Amino acid sequence: MHPNPSSMNPYADIRRVNMRVTFELIDQHSAEAAVPSTNGQAFVSNLPQLVDRNEVIYGHFATLEQNFWKLDGSLGILPSNYYGEQFGWFSSGISGDNKQFSVNPTLTFTFSEDISSIGFTLIFDSTHNQWPTKYHVATYDANNTVITEDDITNDSAQSIVYLLSPNYRKVVFTFSQTSEPHRRIRVCEVLFGIIQRFDKSNLTSASLTYGAEVKSASLPSRVLSFTFDNSDQKYNLINPQGIYAYLQEGQPIDAEIKINNSDWVSMGRYYFASSAAVDEAMTATITASDKLLWLDSSTCRIGMSGVWTLSDAVAAVLADAHASDIDADIPASLAVVMVGKQIPSDASHREALRLLAQAACCSCWINREGVLVFRKLELGAVCDAMTRDNMKSMNGISVSERINTIELTVQDPYVQGSEAVVYTASDCAEDESVHSVSITNPCACNGQTVINWLLVCYQRRLNYKLQSRGNPLLEIADTVSVESAYGDIGQCVVTGIDLIYNGGLSSTVSGQGGVWE
Repeated sequence: MHPNPSSMNPYADIRRVNMRVTFELIDQHSAEAAVPSTNGQAFVSNLPQLVDRNEVIYGHFATLEQNFWKLDGSLGILPSNYYGEQFGWFSSGISGDNKQFSVNPTLTFTFSEDISSIGFTLIFDSTHNQWPTKYHVATYDANNTVITEDDITNDSAQSIVYLLSPNYRKVVFTFSQTSEPHRRIRVCEVLFGIIQRFDKSNLTSASLTYGAEVKSASLPSRVLSFTFDNSDQKYNLINPQGIYAYLQEGQPIDAEIKINNSDWVSMGRYYFASSAAVDEAMTATITASDKLLWLDSSTCRIGMSGVWTLSDAVAAVLADAHASDIDADIPASLAVVMVGKQIPSDASHREALRLLAQAACCSCWINREGVLVFRKLELGAVCDAMTRDNMKSMNGISVSERINTIELTVQDPYVQGSEAVVYTASDCAEDESVHSVSITNPCACNGQTVINWLLVCYQRRLNYKLQSRGNPLLEIADTVSVESAYGDIGQCVVTGIDLIYNGGLSSTVSGQGGVWE
């Protein structure tokens, strides 16, 4: 179960649900290369902070601006050790009665090499709700010739500037008007690109799907799909001023959900996979996946004869995939399990991980923190309850077909002339028809142990598919209790979750119970 913010009641009688999706088209190299300067700054300014990705100005302090020297306790006195706290840039100039300046403040960023970006995002002072309402943006090439420019009208603490700017060496922001008279310009952060933030005001719908497979017959990805208002045509493929050309596979997308006045709950980070304009281009849909998608497109070339521990094997696969940013969570009891090195030469890195997990008698999946988790999906301590109060229906419990015989074929493809070894496990009675499944896994060096484990997994025939109001804290491998229409209580381990946001929240929770006699 994901940590529960103390303020969240996922099954409140009255729920106001909001979902937020943050999509960044940011050139991170630009922030490292940018050299900021200004035509005037207040003494609290710290220009390098403009590119440090901290978007909140520090503290509520009295300043020499009209109505910013209140004595009602809402403003404090600037501490003597303020330096190093987040202030960004405060202009030295203050606007007049007409909200304009006698000399317009400017903020300039220069680069030693050509930079290209889809636009710019400026984060102003959300702490005090102060921002400029008018400013000008201009980009320049190496010869100081204007490439692109635009006059911006703004009404919020975050201002997104859509301005396709190829190969520039300098960008200048010139501020001409504040939201209130007698104010400085306060900039906390400048991003060389745009942040798209979608929420209930422009999200039409969204779905989050994630799961794991008890027998490691598959290795599912977490998938985010969301549809949003596209009336400005920014996501139309044929719009030359749109942003579709800047969408690249692997760009991060963060999803969050809140219920009523709770804190936002992270639903994980996803990575852009595809985009399409729909509904006659009035809406657009973006689909994103976890990092397993990357591991599916590359071939694992480290197969050979021999054995190693699961921990060593997983580390080697991730290293071969150049996936150093994926951490693996393997408990000690599984880390030392011996598995074969015989990964097929045509297997993807994703398939390699699946084979290794099955050979170690466990499942694997990526959780919402982006960690590759290896666990046995078994019943544990109950952390949530599915009751008639939070389920849409009391249906959703079924029993799968009985499998009474398992065959596992193991063969080393790296030893010429090696013969396949077939392991069998069965609990078929003498007078019972045989219902069998055949499995191939060259990494299952402990073949009989693996086949015995698989037979136990197949004997867990009690399956759950529960329609509920949706709990954003629920996670794969959680154990939930389930109330039936007859009032008795069962238990299942969560193997899949499909969350649907459409202004409200609902979910389908898949799970597996115990042995069905």
